Amino acid sequence: MGQVGALLRRRRAVKEYAAALSRARDVVSPAAAAAAQARENLIRVVRDEFGLHTSTQVATLMGSRSPGRSLASGLRTAGRLLFIRRLNAYQYPGFQFDGSGRIRPVIAPLIRLAKERGWDVEDAGLWLLSGTRYLHGDRPVDHLDNPEVVLEAAGEAWAQKW
Repeated sequence: MGQVGALLRRRRAVKEYAAALSRARDVVSPAAAAAAQARENLIRVVRDEFGLHTSTQVATLMGSRSPGRSLASGLRTAGRLLFIRRLNAYQYPGFQFDGSGRIRPVIAPLIRLAKERGWDVEDAGLWLLSGTRYLHGDRPVDHLDNPEVVLEAAGEAWAQKW
């Protein structure tokens, strides 16, 4: 039932997508629909490869004694933590934490640079997952242990005007 199951899952996904589009107040262009799907696909890559953490999970990961939402919320508001808004909640990509639960040093400067260049912080976090010519096709997320390289690539990529 492998191929049949895959076909049924795709059909169900298309029906769910069509239902969501039918609830939209305005006409959704094919380009906008494709962009929304591409964003969702990247979010799923983050979830599957690195994990997406809730605020409570972030507090636990970082060793907080009070495992509530305030730690992640404060770090997000201070521009020290990348986030994704999804289904009316904030989720935090796991790639921004090192093996000890500390936020990687590149994250805060990356967020500052994104804001300086007029980039949405969520989009900047998702940019890390796509190969870029500024890293010879590599994904910036694979170079987070080398902040200078990531920040230089981001600076060049985000300076482009279309």
